[in-house]
Parts: sequence; C-alpha cells; structure tokens
Amino acid sequence: FQQESVGENYQESLQYPSLNVRQIETSWKGKALKTIIPEYATAHLDIRLVEETDGKIQLEKIKNHIKGQGYLVLDRAPTDKERLSYDKIATFKANSGVNAFRTALNDPFGEKLRSALTNYFGKEPVSIRTMGGTVPIIPAINELDIPAIIVPMVNMDNNQHNPNENIRIGNIRQGIKICLAILNTSFNE
Repeated sequence: FQQESVGENYQESLQYPSLNVRQIETSWKGKALKTIIPEYATAHLDIRLVEETDGKIQLEKIKNHIKGQGYLVLDRAPTDKERLSYDKIATFKANSGVNAFRTALNDPFGEKLRSALTNYFGKEPVSIRTMGGTVPIIPAINELDIPAIIVPMVNMDNNQHNPNENIRIGNIRQGIKICLAILNTSFNE
C-alpha cells in the first residue's frame, strides 16, 4: 500500500484537481449481511476542479477510463439484450457541474481588497491562491469574466456540509466587520 500524496501540504494539494468517491451503494438495502451478488453497484464520484481543468474534459477522461477497462458504457439502464450480450456494463451519468475560477493574487481587485482589509484590521489578511469548494455564483463569474475573490468568514473547524455544522459567534462578528470593510471600499478608483 502506497500513501497517495499530491503537494507538500494541504494548501498545495488544493492547487490540483481531485477525484473523490463520495459513496458506494448496492441494490441490497437490508440491515442483515447477505452473501448475494447485488443487481447493481453505484459509485457516486465528485470531481474537484481547478482553473486549469475543464469539467467536461475530465468527465470524458473518466468515461474513457471505464471503457478502457472493457465496459460497455451507457447513459441509461441496460436493456435485457445488452445484459445478455456484454459481461461488463456501466451506466455513466453526470451533471454539468461548474468549472473553477481564480483571480490572480496580484490582480488590482485583489490588491485593493487586501489593502482595505489591512487598513481596517491593522494586519494583512491571509491570501490563498485557490480554495477547495464550489460556490453558486461561479457560473456568473465565468460568464461575465469578472474578477472575484472568496472571503471566508467561518471557523476552520466548522464541519461545513456535515453533521453538526457550526459557526462561532466570534466568527459572525468578524464576518460583519469584514463585510463593513469591503462595502466601505471603492473598487472603481
């Protein structure tokens, strides 16, 4: 077993795309264990993109990899005839997803924002080139081709998108101050 590693640390690893297996399920839903071959097995995958990767191309690479393993790849459930004709069948369904965005750290918009936050708080904010995650506004950012920066306001251990998701009161207060600093800054000068 070889430990998989991309990048020297967590932040560096976020600069690369990733393929995550979110869930594996089968047609067997009972509580007891059974020694049966299930009718189907489904793997739910998640692709984390970076600005240099195109989601459609990544989906094609996955589909081609499955085909390369000898599978008939369909976008629907197989027919009875296909089940009798092929040993290996995979149904491949994907949603459109959204490509990542990145505004360069030295972009004038970023410089202005960093300066505003530094002036307001008396110290320079932490600036990270790429963060993991997808936000709903990305399609508009990409379509309008405008600079955009994510300004997180939650505590690092907030269990985002998990059970017991939380935010500390101090982070809410800090977030309000960050919003005030940003909203009181003119970005058009």
